[in-house]
Amino acid sequence: MNAHQLSPKLDASDDARACYTRFLEEQPTRYHLTLTFTYGVHEKLCITMLNELLKQLNRSILKGRYRKHDEFIAGMAVKEPTFAKHTFHFHILISDVEMKLPDRERLTSLLEKKRESVNRMYAGRNNIDKIELQEYYEGNADRSLEKYLTKQFERAGLTFQQKMDSFCPLCHSGVSFG
Repeated sequence: MNAHQLSPKLDASDDARACYTRFLEEQPTRYHLTLTFTYGVHEKLCITMLNELLKQLNRSILKGRYRKHDEFIAGMAVKEPTFAKHTFHFHILISDVEMKLPDRERLTSLLEKKRESVNRMYAGRNNIDKIELQEYYEGNADRSLEKYLTKQFERAGLTFQQKMDSFCPLCHSGVSFG
């Protein structure tokens, strides 16, 4: 599974939020995954744990095709602060053009097993707290999910670059924001 398009094309006349919203709408999304962390997990560790989860998931689903660097689970990740818990969380739009991913129930079960595995690797209070996997539905005319995921463009106190750096495509090696 290869990445669809890595980022939206922007020019000076574009409204960035509208452009990113359109970009997310155009992705061939099958699932929406939300990943949260326990209180106080540092941003870099959140990203490291997300990448380990993605690696384990790719190995389980795609097996040799992933190991040979031929394929990986594609999609887009959005990083957001979780102010109340002094950490971050991720929204991940998972693409599946070729329908190689399992159904929602099976994928949820697999994600839970991988979450437990990652948490054992990082034993202590730094854990992936919850995962929530939802089927993506294209019938929402107001595109509320895409608008919600681009809300950082309305946040004060962030530079334009920081806002853009909160979006990242899934790649073979995971994610790398910024």
